[in-house]
Amino acid sequence: KIHLAGRDTTLDIHSRFGSWDKETFIKKAEDLIAVIEQNKVLNEFDSIALKNLKMKKGLIESNTTSFESLGLQNDHLIHGDYHEQNVFFDENGEVSHVFDLEKVTYAPRAFEVVRSLMFIFWGSDFIQENIEKGKVYLRAYVEIYPISVEELKVGLRLNYLRQLHGFWVETEHYLKQNYRVDQFLQSGYESMQYLSENIDRLEGEVFNF
Repeated sequence: KIHLAGRDTTLDIHSRFGSWDKETFIKKAEDLIAVIEQNKVLNEFDSIALKNLKMKKGLIESNTTSFESLGLQNDHLIHGDYHEQNVFFDENGEVSHVFDLEKVTYAPRAFEVVRSLMFIFWGSDFIQENIEKGKVYLRAYVEIYPISVEELKVGLRLNYLRQLHGFWVETEHYLKQNYRVDQFLQSGYESMQYLSENIDRLEGEVFNF
């Protein structure tokens, strides 16, 4: 319903999806790696962060896909961070209110559909039970606002690439001393690792709904 409402909006919001600059993100990864390697003794968090950054750096270096080449358009005003922790439910289990709108932006709706699937159902745990729950979610979405399987597949690629170019947890932890986000590092690392190795197979399984 948010996507339907945001399809033809003319609200003056300057935030829009854009491509990523490979060299900028490689440099950012290198800077964070250097900060961690300054520590003489690495704790468990440091070790996972280091593996995550080095993995992402390598994947970014080998990536040749840009946002523009995916062919999706910034044609919807999306929530930007839609998941079950940013909604209120009524007594019938229906969403009654949506909040936390700081990431509202113009973007392809397929990105938000896939991102919410990842956040709510999968994370780093792509067991069959969770994949089936994701299919229920997709069927419910399509009943309200149809979307093609091909568009969703591209949305999966886009979500993967955005996740690949993100260093939110490491930046908050090492540069801003914000340790509240530490809880997301392990699942983010496992999800990135899984997607990098299984995205082709996942396309076939998830979007057969």
